Amino acid sequence: VSAPPPREWDAERIARAIFDAYDRQRTAEVDALVEEGMTKSAAGDDAAAVAAFDKVLARMPFHPRRALMAPAYARRARALESTDRPAARAAFEKSLELDPNGAHAPEARAELAVMDGQDLEARGIEDREPFQRALSIDPANVAARAALDRLDARAHDSESRSRKWTWAAAFAAAFVVVLVLFARVPRRA
Repeated sequence: VSAPPPREWDAERIARAIFDAYDRQRTAEVDALVEEGMTKSAAGDDAAAVAAFDKVLARMPFHPRRALMAPAYARRARALESTDRPAARAAFEKSLELDPNGAHAPEARAELAVMDGQDLEARGIEDREPFQRALSIDPANVAARAALDRLDARAHDSESRSRKWTWAAAFAAAFVVVLVLFARVPRRA
């Protein structure tokens, strides 16, 4: 409505009212997207919720309700883990960025640590630290426990093989020593 302001308003109050009106108009679409995302999230459609939230955050990165968006990103990341690791990683990171102290945060941090360890393994680097970090954050993390068990089994197998080769080398050396000693013993005619 374009009614003139009351006469008792000063210039500052008029300017504030104009800016507030423009702000409400500007944020109306963003607020509608937030509501759409919340509705989709509550219905279990995290893909649609995240799509709506992405639009919100592109326009207003520090939206006041951003922490409420984080669980949808964490659930979406969980759904993508086995099919699209880069997208899952990005969604876990986004959930932590939106709400670093939320209920989903420990799980997200643990999953990111597991992904770090798996990425190192894929490059041929066996590092227990990321998996141990994941378990310290989330003791129930099944993937971290399985990875540590797998690394322990490999280390045990490697140690066992190493021990076998050491014993084989020792026996071979002893055999050579015995042969040399017998070769030096004078033969009786």
